[in-house]
Amino acid sequence: MQRKISLIMVILLFYNLLSIPCVQAEEDTVNEIKVWESYFGDGEKYALKKMDSLYFSKFGTWGKGNVINVLSHETDQTMIGIGGALTESAVSVINSLPSDKQQEIYDAYYNESGAEYSIVRTHIGSCDFSVGEYSYAPTETTDLSNFSIDPDKDDIIPAIKKALSYNEDIKIFAAPWAPPGWMKYSGIRYGNGDGGGINAGSVSTTPNHMLPEYYPLYAKYFVEYLKAYKKEGIDFYSISLQNEAQNNPDWEACYWTIDSTIDFITNHLGPILNTDGFQNVNLLVWDWDKQEGAIGKGDGFITFNETLLQSSAADYIDGIGFHWYGPLDIADEIVKRPTWAVDDFKNIAYFHQNYPTKLLIATEGCQEKGPWLNSIEPAKRYVFDMINDFKVGTAGWIDWNMVLNTSGGPLHRETNYCHAPIMVDTSSNDIIYNPAYYVFKHMSRTIRPNEVRVNTESTSRTYRKGDVTTVFDDKDYEFTKGLHEVAFQDKETGRIKLIVGNISSEIQECVIREGGRYVTTAIKPYTLVTFSIEPTANTDYHTAIHSAAASSYEHNPIHDYSPISAIDGNIETRWASDWKDDENITFDLGEEKDIAGIDLLWENGWSNEYDILVSLDSVNWEVAQHVQGNQMDIYEIDGMHPTTINFSPVSGRYIMLKGIKRNQSYGYSLYEVQIICNK
Repeated sequence: MQRKISLIMVILLFYNLLSIPCVQAEEDTVNEIKVWESYFGDGEKYALKKMDSLYFSKFGTWGKGNVINVLSHETDQTMIGIGGALTESAVSVINSLPSDKQQEIYDAYYNESGAEYSIVRTHIGSCDFSVGEYSYAPTETTDLSNFSIDPDKDDIIPAIKKALSYNEDIKIFAAPWAPPGWMKYSGIRYGNGDGGGINAGSVSTTPNHMLPEYYPLYAKYFVEYLKAYKKEGIDFYSISLQNEAQNNPDWEACYWTIDSTIDFITNHLGPILNTDGFQNVNLLVWDWDKQEGAIGKGDGFITFNETLLQSSAADYIDGIGFHWYGPLDIADEIVKRPTWAVDDFKNIAYFHQNYPTKLLIATEGCQEKGPWLNSIEPAKRYVFDMINDFKVGTAGWIDWNMVLNTSGGPLHRETNYCHAPIMVDTSSNDIIYNPAYYVFKHMSRTIRPNEVRVNTESTSRTYRKGDVTTVFDDKDYEFTKGLHEVAFQDKETGRIKLIVGNISSEIQECVIREGGRYVTTAIKPYTLVTFSIEPTANTDYHTAIHSAAASSYEHNPIHDYSPISAIDGNIETRWASDWKDDENITFDLGEEKDIAGIDLLWENGWSNEYDILVSLDSVNWEVAQHVQGNQMDIYEIDGMHPTTINFSPVSGRYIMLKGIKRNQSYGYSLYEVQIICNK
């Protein structure tokens, strides 16, 4: 009997060493990783399918890139949630359906078995996605005695009430596209662009600004709107000063300069919200794209918002709203392709780092230039943008139209047809669930209000030194490349929910590490996966290294190949040994640590076989892991070869890489080394 038990233990250990998931005892809940998968590619799509559990091991080596470190005890922003916009166009499409199909759409978005949205956005007066133009005070008045929200009572208000019937805690956002036309220099609610739409030529060439003499009345207009909706049983979590504050499209718009915004908020809107009992309604500004310095983007995201947050208006401003659209690109315009900006996450990170008390909300995103019916492209973009927005401090993310017809409308003015996650063929009443719907269902059901984000690191952060404000310049963050990940802590169970998205066309293998543990897995193309993890020990993946010494190094009059180059935080430098097999490099942590692994960023001169040893005194050494490098599929990232090694924690102050056999005739060569320790 004893021999049988020993054989089983040997087999289990063998499987762990190869990082192959194996059957575990049911009571091993600490190392169990629960897995849910959503697929949004070609063929049959699904959301949140329960998959077989994975199990952490403390042993293994990895040389294929895509390392994800989960820093369970490092938390960041508190989440508001995910949602979409109930525009008049969206609601009109829903209302065109038979009652059972209307119910199906509401269930798909709000039911706990659907997407379970926690945010609704709507518009104050008509917007580009309304079936007609309207404001709540259509003719000039000195006291807003003609103010009425009657235009919203047939469609928008019943739709919001329907959403609240699923969950009374859903947060309602609202933004104006324009004030009443008579409050503007131009006298009309539309902007002064000339997009060649169905009403081209009716745009104004006069300034698209508010007339300052109407500032007090327009502030009252906001309050009357809030009061009228409150009478309908609808309270707002947030309002924006203006949708796209410095945009001048052909549809409803109003241009706000920095000075006019400060004046209006400081002297009019801010005070009246407080005195009329709406001080708890969050006020957002900007509500436009997140570029700085792009053509046609006015003052720019950072300049506009930072000036406001350092002005007299700052105390009234609760946060910044932003959209995902990119700067004007002529090539994209010619082929009618949406323009995206992939490196603007650093601008969000800037405000999160420098103004941590201010909300950062992605208030609008959708695929433009057509309906993109059944297209995977919008789904890929949502995965990319949402995950990376969340990683830099965004607390909530709102889609644009929740429902549209198969033409991408209806619209009342311009040919600005767009995509929606759910679309309706109004000729047959068929409901079409686009790939993007499955993305939103996965994200919204996983990322719940009041949960906190947990810090993670991916390969590009581990191997490309640089703070969060610059890392997104990395080409690894191009739209379609690699994996994208973000994590949150479940407020009920305390487990970590790691979301990993693969928007590439290839299977992406990866290793997930948490608390000194290690598991390998593979993410299918066009798939979102949530890994539910029971957090364990606090792990430091960047333990400070006191010094480095090596058996040898190449003496070069131009380049510094000394051991210190492997720990200097600069991937442009490296340690290079003499051209012999029996060479080593030792790292001193300065004090005793619970050492659980090492990350090695090799140059081409990696080792085919080596030992990782740990010591308390640099005299007596214990082999923590033996590595056969030629058994690994060594991965390359820009000429570098990352290798991750995990092992059962060993107490020590020193850790050594002891070469046994080189992979080529040159010496060993390391760009950078990082030590993993349990705290």
